[in-house]
Amino acid sequence: MKSASKKLLLSSLIVLGAISAGTVTTITNQNQPVTASQTAEPAGSIKISTTFPDPKFQETLRGWDRNGDGYLSPDEIQNITYISLNGVNNAEGIKKLTSVQRVSVSNSGLSTLDLNGMSSVTRVEYSDNPNLKMIDLRNCPNLVTAYHSNHNEIVWISAGMTKFTGCDQRDEHTGNVNIDFEGLTTIHSDGTQTIDLSKVLSDTFLKVYKEHTQPGFNPDTNILTIPKDQLASKYTAGKDDNGTDTTWTFYTKAPFSVDNIPTDLTSEETKTVRRTVNYRDASGKLIPGHEPITDTITYHRTISQNLSTMEVSKSDWVADSVLPTIDVPQELDSKYEKPQVNNKEIQTIDGATPVLTDDPSDQNFVIDVLYSNKKESTTEHKSAKRTINFKDKNGNLIPGKQPIEEEVHYHRTATTDLVTGDVIYTDWVADDAANSEFAGVTIPQSFDQYNNPTVDGKSVTGIDAAKPKLNADGTPQDETIDVVFDEKEPTPTPTPDQPVTPSPKTPVAPATPASPSSTTPATPAKEETTAKSTTAPALAMAVQEALPETAKQFVKKNVLGLSAVAIATSSLVFFLTKKRH
Repeated sequence: MKSASKKLLLSSLIVLGAISAGTVTTITNQNQPVTASQTAEPAGSIKISTTFPDPKFQETLRGWDRNGDGYLSPDEIQNITYISLNGVNNAEGIKKLTSVQRVSVSNSGLSTLDLNGMSSVTRVEYSDNPNLKMIDLRNCPNLVTAYHSNHNEIVWISAGMTKFTGCDQRDEHTGNVNIDFEGLTTIHSDGTQTIDLSKVLSDTFLKVYKEHTQPGFNPDTNILTIPKDQLASKYTAGKDDNGTDTTWTFYTKAPFSVDNIPTDLTSEETKTVRRTVNYRDASGKLIPGHEPITDTITYHRTISQNLSTMEVSKSDWVADSVLPTIDVPQELDSKYEKPQVNNKEIQTIDGATPVLTDDPSDQNFVIDVLYSNKKESTTEHKSAKRTINFKDKNGNLIPGKQPIEEEVHYHRTATTDLVTGDVIYTDWVADDAANSEFAGVTIPQSFDQYNNPTVDGKSVTGIDAAKPKLNADGTPQDETIDVVFDEKEPTPTPTPDQPVTPSPKTPVAPATPASPSSTTPATPAKEETTAKSTTAPALAMAVQEALPETAKQFVKKNVLGLSAVAIATSSLVFFLTKKRH
């Protein structure tokens, strides 16, 4: 009937077109049926026969095709809020029904029911489906109830479906539940993962979970800790239709599709390794203008977990490249030299593939190349001079007596840090170790009309040998020594106007000389010393040790002798004068 109406409408349009054009056209094959290619698919519609391959499913949906054109229009799809899959063997296409809120599956031949992503669904009922083993309810955020039969089906839900309470017919009737935690856990440095179950499960489900003591779960904080490398971990929670404990499995790496879950669940693990080479100065600071060199390689390995035994196995790490070799500059900026790594001089950093540990975080290898500050050494020279001047008491140089000048030559090394500018000096060292001091000088005690040499008021016989003195900065010091001489007093010549007749005196017997051991030496009239010397001439000491009584006898004998000579002389003069007369 619908086909005949189409033919009549088409014929009418053709006739009207011909009349409007002013030409009558003969139409042939009026009774030929219009093919499918000549019928346009309504915008936004889905064809029942091709979208839903199961005949039973098609039969159910044709009841919603109000105009009977074999298509479900957007309006018709919007009106489908309940769908029954009674007796179907294939539920393909059900996700096209975007307004469905309630799904009922019974007496079917389905082995899996995939409702993943049907955000409009709030309730699912299934019974008498002996082959049904897997139901995917993930990403159904508005789902509240899913009634479980007694065939031990496994129900998949997503973490975050906080409205889902499971079966509303019996307490704790959850059945075997798999929960997808992928991307929601916090991974820690030791490889463990944690998740707050109060934020990803409904209060009803969390209460059921707490009915048992769960490994790694803190009921006070609701934090679950999942062991390292576990792609799936199993816990006892909920019950089946017979009141038997069921199993909840939490997946941190869930299969994309639950139609055919493999025996071993696998995950590809990657790890990035970075090698950073830093150029640092002696103080540990990065050398300006020389940025760190960073090279990166990525490692891969496969983690497998047997879902029956829950055992985990890992393949070896495989790198996608190797770290390159780096030639280390032996000098930088003409100021840094002698690069070292771990106190060993280095010229190259070898390219290598580092051996990885089980640290789950990316690994960074840092190589610090330490440079010494370059130093420049120069030799400095200096001479220390000692001048010995011979002066009179007025401070004038004595004519004809040239100063004595002595020199000692020194050197030292100055080492300059070209980075900091600091300078370090060695001690001053004599150029000639055998001539590292001023020589000793003997001072004449008398010459010309000068005698009694003194230095700083003290008599001297010589200037000692000595090393040059040092200034506060350690440099050798020049030295000047002034030797001051007295001028000799002239000896007067006696010229008496008249001869004096000497009066002879009776000699007095000399007193007995005192024992030398009991006599105190006379105090010398003038102290005699040497500059920088404690040794006095032996002769001076001998004179100072002469006995005073001996001296007196010596003077008395001289006086008597002189008196006798004077008397004899007077007598001779008198005799010669008398004879002449």
